[in-house]
Amino acid sequence: MYALLLTVWLAQAHPLDEAYAELRAHHYDAAIALFHKGLAGNPDAVAPRKDLAYTLLKVGDPDSAREQFGLALQHAPQDHHLALEYAFLCFEAKERRLARLIFDRVRREGDPASRATAQTAFTNIDGELAAGLARWLAAAQASPGKFSIHQEIAHLAEERDSLDLAAEHYALAWKLRPDMREFLLDLGRVHTLAKRPEPAFAALLAASHATEPRIAERARGLLGGRYPYVYEFGAALALDPENVSLRRELGFLLLAMRQPAEAEAVFTQVLARAKDDWPSLAQLGMLRLKRARNEEESAAAKELLTRVLAGSPDLELKAKVNEAMGSARQLNRFAADQSYAKGFLHDALRLYRLAQEREPDDATLQLRLGWTLNMLKQDAEAITWFDRARHAADPKIAAEAERAYRNLRPQFAPVRLSVWSLPMYSTRWRAGFSYGQLKSEFRVGHWAARPYLSLRFVGDTGTLLRQAAVVNGALSERAVIPAVGLSGRLGPVTLWGEAGLTVPFTRGPHRADYRGGASFGKAWGHPLPGKGWFATTNDDAVFVSRFDRDTIVYSLNRLGYSWGRVQAGWNSNFTFDLRRFWWGNFVETGPGVKLQVAPRLALSADALRGRHLVLTGIPVRPTYYDLRVSLWYAATY
Repeated sequence: MYALLLTVWLAQAHPLDEAYAELRAHHYDAAIALFHKGLAGNPDAVAPRKDLAYTLLKVGDPDSAREQFGLALQHAPQDHHLALEYAFLCFEAKERRLARLIFDRVRREGDPASRATAQTAFTNIDGELAAGLARWLAAAQASPGKFSIHQEIAHLAEERDSLDLAAEHYALAWKLRPDMREFLLDLGRVHTLAKRPEPAFAALLAASHATEPRIAERARGLLGGRYPYVYEFGAALALDPENVSLRRELGFLLLAMRQPAEAEAVFTQVLARAKDDWPSLAQLGMLRLKRARNEEESAAAKELLTRVLAGSPDLELKAKVNEAMGSARQLNRFAADQSYAKGFLHDALRLYRLAQEREPDDATLQLRLGWTLNMLKQDAEAITWFDRARHAADPKIAAEAERAYRNLRPQFAPVRLSVWSLPMYSTRWRAGFSYGQLKSEFRVGHWAARPYLSLRFVGDTGTLLRQAAVVNGALSERAVIPAVGLSGRLGPVTLWGEAGLTVPFTRGPHRADYRGGASFGKAWGHPLPGKGWFATTNDDAVFVSRFDRDTIVYSLNRLGYSWGRVQAGWNSNFTFDLRRFWWGNFVETGPGVKLQVAPRLALSADALRGRHLVLTGIPVRPTYYDLRVSLWYAATY
């Protein structure tokens, strides 16, 4: 019965208490490593993150300390002393805009001491920025044609959060030096801070096609994963009309949208600015070859393609041109490759799927589909494409696909093994119990549910056999129960059902055993391992055939505080059953403690007072006291 009425909380070993022990011993490097490990499993913990930041300061790593203070401030925005620590480190790192904003907030919202400190710091920073702006604005009036002056004004204005002034002068600097696309990155960043998404997107889109990899990569990071619309390409080109790469990509987009006439016009514009842009020249030639109405137009188109064959160093492009000249077939995979290279993965996936439908045996497309799906974290489908590509005739493609396939394979292992054990003692029944289960789950294709084999163990110290007339055998069978079952998840709820056979340890009949149910569990705050307040709930509805085909519903709840490996809390438990047995309807409450003994091992002690809710046929007193001591072990392989 207690196997159905009790719940346990599986906890992993937490290294935060070990981090504090190393800190007290002044072993700072070891403490830092343990803090990082502990916070990986409990990222919302503020106090350990602050202690990690102070430890990093002790070892002379202010940059990492600043990062940790910033993460802690996200979870404790009203901790004004934490905000001041972070702001001063930002100022030392020359992040004056962020420091100024934090000091400004604290001087308005903090406690008196924090407000005074923040006011002084804010006044110093703001005064320095205001004086610098005044000097450079005067210099701009005297020498309006110097881009460096406008750059300095924009930088100071951004630090002072004067975003309109910053955008104005970054734009002036860009007009004076259109070869420095870093100004587009600056302009996009300032428009983003000012919450002007359209001009921000245009500037960042143009910057993402800069020839300098550093600028292009940073711009793509700020853009996000959405692929631009045609009108957004137009806005970016209005800002940067000489951007060949940007204009070429617009051409491929129009091509993918089945607007060949508009695409042809754009590729023509590209070649007017860069006559040897081989991808544009090849695509223009293929477009004209496809729409050629007579031999003269066909010959003119083939002349463009011949230039590509003679001048381009790209062997893959030459192969595509040869194919086009032989069949006049348009290849939309150009656009897919461009989208993939620029990081627009959803669009690349769509285009690769279209290309693969036309060329189902193309191993290169299979490999590209695998990588695109992998980068989109759709590994269940990605592994199927890697599996197909690893059989390619090209040894290079086959080797790359084989490596990718082997890297993904472990997470789709066909068998998962789990084990748990719960020995316990109850003063109410003056007996010890032991429950446990060994389970092997099997992954079957793409099924959401998993079949499993189970071996349950149920036993007691023997005292309960003498109380059989009282408890009617409900507490323990003293048997092993092999079973087969099926489990799966429906949102946050786990559903399961199994059929087995009860095999007693001693002489007795073998009985069929059918059981199943639904379970839900959730934790808030800082349960083990952790430090702080916590609340947990475990709610189950379980059908068991041996209980006269009864269904039991129970809810086990605990509220308390955790100190590293130790937890104290208050239990509130509710149990009901559909057949209204006396032993299946009661409430109980009381204090409890839990100790994390080892990584997968927890010791619990609970002192409970309970009351039965159904008194018909009850052979014991309606109210009771119970001290329960249990040891929980669980592992999954």
